[in-house]
Amino acid sequence: MAGAYEALAADYDWMYDDDALANGRAVNHPAAARLLQRIGRSSAVLDAACGTGVDAAALARRGFTVWAADG
Repeated sequence: MAGAYEALAADYDWMYDDDALANGRAVNHPAAARLLQRIGRSSAVLDAACGTGVDAAALARRGFTVWAADG
């Protein structure tokens, strides 16, 4: 299984367009966006199962303190 994941990981971000890489993916879905509007930008956020960190990076650029973890 690890070999299959490593083969996918090399091209993982290629699956997303430049806007998704710059602005995040899941953090822009309506439910997540509403939740993020309810908390302050100085809040700490955990991005569990973050993959290559696309959303974690977008949140950090928005001013959140981000903890990100993935297998």
